[in-house]
Amino acid sequence: MNKWQDVFSSSMVKTIDEYSWAISSMNLFPQWATEYWCKWIWKHGSEFTPVELLQKSLFSSFFFRPCSLPPMITLLYMQIWSGIHMAYYLFHQDINSAYSFMSGMSGMSMEFAKTLNTIPVCEAGQGDWKCHHCLGRTVKGTVHVCMICSNPVSNWTKYV
Repeated sequence: MNKWQDVFSSSMVKTIDEYSWAISSMNLFPQWATEYWCKWIWKHGSEFTPVELLQKSLFSSFFFRPCSLPPMITLLYMQIWSGIHMAYYLFHQDINSAYSFMSGMSGMSMEFAKTLNTIPVCEAGQGDWKCHHCLGRTVKGTVHVCMICSNPVSNWTKYV
């Protein structure tokens, strides 16, 4: 059995701490984004679908639509997309939907793009950012995630 299945099957989450532990154990999100998504899904998981959680989050607007240019599907976007779905199913203790999601991932690229285009453009100011993970590489203001190491560039939290 895969690690996510072990954690999913054994996790009856009753508190946000238990939920956060399970999400962290499954490595659904990058380490720097886990706390944000755990709190967002815990707070809004009963009122929104996984796609709505992605569309309505300030995180998504900031990282995936920082400007009016057409958005691109990136590895980070795909990881967040998948993580939100799996975290949502864990929140609802719906292992059948989790299995269905995992088995149906191969044909999802059109759904990725469709949802990405519906995320609102971030209205925060743009500017140059620095990636400290890649030795201070300058990243243009329309991208808030380093294209080399997939980590957020410095000061990204000031708008989120």
